[in-house]
Amino acid sequence: MLLQLDPALALRWAPDDPVAQTWPESQEPVKLVTARANLKQLRLALGVMLKHGLFTPDADGWERVKILMSQPQNRDEKLKGAELAPGTLRGRAQQLKSLWQVRTVLHRPELLGTEPFDGRESTLLFGSGPAPRRNRTRPHEDVGRCLGFVAWVFDHIAPDILAHSRWWAENTVAPGDGVLGKEEGYAAMTNLLYEVKEDTGALPGRRKNGRVALAHQALGLLLGCPDADEAFFWGRFAMRRFSPDDLDVDGGNPCPLPITELPLRSGEGAAPWTRRLLPTRDELQMWQSALVYYAMYYLGAVCGLRDKDLACVPFGSVTRTTKKRPTDEEYEVIEMRGYKSKNRLAPQPTKWKINARIARVIECIEELHEILKVEPTRSTVTGERVLFDSQLITASVRASRETVHLDLNFMNWLINGAERLYASGVAPARLADVTKVNITQVRITALQAYAARPLGNALAAHFGQWNHKSVAMGYHADVFKIIHLADPKDAVELQHEYIGRVLHSAALDPDDLRGKGVPRLLRVIEREGPALSNPAPYSTARAIAAGRRNSNIAVGPYTICVYGRDGAMCGGDGAADFRLCRPFECRNSAMTKAQRARSELRRRIELEMDPALHRSALKFAAAMPEVVDDFTGMTDDELVRVIAVELEGYLVAALGLKP
Repeated sequence: MLLQLDPALALRWAPDDPVAQTWPESQEPVKLVTARANLKQLRLALGVMLKHGLFTPDADGWERVKILMSQPQNRDEKLKGAELAPGTLRGRAQQLKSLWQVRTVLHRPELLGTEPFDGRESTLLFGSGPAPRRNRTRPHEDVGRCLGFVAWVFDHIAPDILAHSRWWAENTVAPGDGVLGKEEGYAAMTNLLYEVKEDTGALPGRRKNGRVALAHQALGLLLGCPDADEAFFWGRFAMRRFSPDDLDVDGGNPCPLPITELPLRSGEGAAPWTRRLLPTRDELQMWQSALVYYAMYYLGAVCGLRDKDLACVPFGSVTRTTKKRPTDEEYEVIEMRGYKSKNRLAPQPTKWKINARIARVIECIEELHEILKVEPTRSTVTGERVLFDSQLITASVRASRETVHLDLNFMNWLINGAERLYASGVAPARLADVTKVNITQVRITALQAYAARPLGNALAAHFGQWNHKSVAMGYHADVFKIIHLADPKDAVELQHEYIGRVLHSAALDPDDLRGKGVPRLLRVIEREGPALSNPAPYSTARAIAAGRRNSNIAVGPYTICVYGRDGAMCGGDGAADFRLCRPFECRNSAMTKAQRARSELRRRIELEMDPALHRSALKFAAAMPEVVDDFTGMTDDELVRVIAVELEGYLVAALGLKP
């Protein structure tokens, strides 16, 4: 109970114990009234065990405890037919599990014998219904592809979209300040066409009903005529002075701003990513609206936000703070604030750290607000101005809601946008064959990728296909540089499940492990022996229980880290710091064959790249000569296959796929 009231006591009682080192982070302090209730539950549960002499029960003994806890404990209870509620029994079982979990902190490793109830969830023990409903949404590989496309758009073409939007906003004439009469409008449109023809050599045309017509609506904005019908009559009159051959569906742009040229995917030079950007629904307005949907998709994936959370993202949510390290070196901390609404009576404010790209995505949407002169709507839920205001969707004429939502149609914006860029020759790939995932799949994929390193590597590889070739290989891209969850606790259970499956896989083939941390991992496997060697199928519940008991274990890009302060070369404070990780060398590091193959593949890739990276490859070879020797004679394709086999094995086990 003291450890629940003050988790920091664990480090004082057992500073060298792995459970104690992670207890303060994994256990939130409880209030005194909660501690008293927990103590009462534990006292009653231990009383049953003491009465029947079950001091260190084995698996069969815990089955007896389960039955005895449900029965009346004295004659009066039996006569009254008293029965304990399932919720009461679950509470008592949970306290027994908690006591067993901290047995090493209490210097009583034999306390309570084997794991209580074989790690089964308390909801399965006492007749409270079937297994708890888990989210059946599975991660989808196309999420990473779409995420990479969205990042590519904001990195390469968003500046053009914003710049052209600003030019048209600044040069659009207000109706009261423009042409007032019909005759004056005819003359003004004619003069404008002469100017455009002289400057660009063509007139702006649009395909309509199988023929090319003047883009009259865009030109009307420059004359103070926002009414499309009136601008049409002005344009029809003015076109009497010109030939239909003067119309160009790709040219005649009154805006003098250039279009950025991007490298062609064929490698043969560069070309503009689009021919022009007129303020029409199929050109500039389409890309303005697409940016909004792309930004929502990106935030939903990398921050783990639900559709309701995205609707609550406030305008001005990004803050930048400059801080100093002890060496007086300055660095920038970028934070984002928002709201979490799931299972809450009212949205709960929250704040989390983000990277520069996420901040740039948000700032692009805020700039779009400014350009379009959109006064953000006040949320009826939070009272704040919303970022994703429906007024930003300029290409849609549907009845608008307060905010934009990622409904069933949002994937069309990604697919159609990618198709246009692919047709222009600058996009590395297309999305015509992607599955139309929903926002729930997007979020679950991000959480799974954050929690499980194999899925994270896969997402990073798909993400990297929209970047340079080395990152596209995906072998050493770190998913933690992409994903910054608003609430990391959303992925805690998934992380526990992943660690449990890693332990189970290591227990099946311990001879495959290498590194100075192998003895530590083998001790964990020995301690978990009964749970890992149980012939019953290794269920999700058992994996989660095993991971929860070993919260000091983490999996990095190249190693399993059985974290302990003594010998930790990363210097992590209470947890592994993979930015400074030294795989194989560290006393906490144990590497599987696939992790060693990934490390060797990275070394080979760096040797083929810029000479600046050769130093890293040489340091790797000096630190892990055994790894280099293990794969001598194997080709890169063979190393890739080793990595793929591990990933396939994890997917089969974790996602319930057929081998």
